[in-house]
Amino acid sequence: MQPNEIRELFFLQKLLVDLNSAYRQLAGLQTHAYVADLLARGKYLDPKSLNRHEHQVFSRTGQDGVIAEIFRRIGTTSRYFLEIGAGNGLESNTAFLLFQGWRGSWIDGGDKEMVSIRANFREPIASGKLAIAQEMVTAENVEAILTRLSVPTEFDLLSLDVDRNTIGSGKRSRRLGRV
Repeated sequence: MQPNEIRELFFLQKLLVDLNSAYRQLAGLQTHAYVADLLARGKYLDPKSLNRHEHQVFSRTGQDGVIAEIFRRIGTTSRYFLEIGAGNGLESNTAFLLFQGWRGSWIDGGDKEMVSIRANFREPIASGKLAIAQEMVTAENVEAILTRLSVPTEFDLLSLDVDRNTIGSGKRSRRLGRV
């Protein structure tokens, strides 16, 4: 390469960095304006609205921020959670609490989900901050599972996500299935 070609490459690289910086600044302003616009209307208008506090760290749709705001308002006691239907743990409603020093239990019936939890949450499991069980929870077995996990009788948060648990046992669940 000739010296003038090298200078031209450096010039183009600097121009690209400057353009990238300007784009990030503009995107930040647009994001700030968008959020300000949202907070100034509709469901976000009420300063007591929990929607104003939505943000996502592990949760799927902003529950991390809403849960934090609820506990900011009401306080905590045991800082213990129970999540039934924890999925793979990476999009759970309580993983953020776990990393803020809470303790708790996760229950999920899926094989893949438990493999993910065991792989990604080794330290909290090993330290006793997180107890896990791979089971399908029913009205008949829930008490035994909670006892086995040593879930306290009183705790701060229950997250229940059993939307795919549609196969029941006994006459009552079959009858409800037809409704």
